[in-house]
Amino acid sequence: MAVRSQFNNRLIPLVGLGSFTGQAEKTTLGNALSVALYADTLTTLTIEQSPNTTNWYIFQQTQIQPNVQSVIQMQTTLEYFRITIHNESEYAQTYCNMVTSLVQTMALNAQRDSVCIVATDKTTGLQHKVNCDADGKLITVPL
Repeated sequence: MAVRSQFNNRLIPLVGLGSFTGQAEKTTLGNALSVALYADTLTTLTIEQSPNTTNWYIFQQTQIQPNVQSVIQMQTTLEYFRITIHNESEYAQTYCNMVTSLVQTMALNAQRDSVCIVATDKTTGLQHKVNCDADGKLITVPL
């Protein structure tokens, strides 16, 4: 179940080089934050968390490319959060849609939640596990 943020949403475009900072909200309604952002200029999204609404710590900062619908999620670890967005362009945005929600996520269990993909060689009939290397390229491993 997701609970929409009260003070960290924005549907009004930012002026050139403008910023919006949401207000402090409690993180008790979810164990993760989900921020959906869609704007027509390069926009920096910053997720901050605080133990007391006075001292803020940047937990994640991401540049969102123009005209790309993006969803950023992160675990909540402190009692409060706020979201800041900054228009990196000197030109005003035509549109800016940001919606923030608190969501419940489940921890993954390696034994229960893992997937094994096997491919069969058409020529030999041998099966191989399909994995990814450190660069994300597909590799096969003999069974």
